[in-house]
Amino acid sequence: MTFSRAPRLGRSGAAAALTGALTLHNLEEAVAYRALEPRIVDRTGLDVWPEPLAAALILVTAAGAALLAWSATGRETRLKMGSQTLVAWILLLNVLVPHVPAAIWLGGYAPGVATAVLVNLPLCAWVILSRRGPR
Repeated sequence: MTFSRAPRLGRSGAAAALTGALTLHNLEEAVAYRALEPRIVDRTGLDVWPEPLAAALILVTAAGAALLAWSATGRETRLKMGSQTLVAWILLLNVLVPHVPAAIWLGGYAPGVATAVLVNLPLCAWVILSRRGPR
C-alpha cells in the first residue's frame, strides 16, 4: 500500500480519533509538566505556572473537541472536512515545534513528546494523506 492510496478514515472516525489524540496529548503535557516543572525551570529559566498551563490545555482541548464534534455532524461540507484537516495539520506541526526540539534540548523528554510522536504523528499523517486525491 502506498501513501497515495491510504485507506480513508471517515468523517466521524477522523473526528473521534483526532479528539482522542488531542485529549491524550494535552493530558500528557499537563501531568508531565507538573512532574518535571523544577527540571524545566532549572534548564530553561521559564517559570510557567502549572495552573494557568492546565487551564489553557483544558480550553484548547475543549475548543478542539467542539470543532471536531461539529465537523462530524450533519451534511458533509468542505468547511467541515477542512476543519478536520486543519486540526490534523496543527497536531502534526506541533510534533516538530515545539515537542521534538524541546525533548532534545531537555535531554530526551519534554511534556507531550511521547503522544506527539507515537500518536499524533502517525494519526495526523494518515488523516491528511487519506484526504488527498480523488474520492
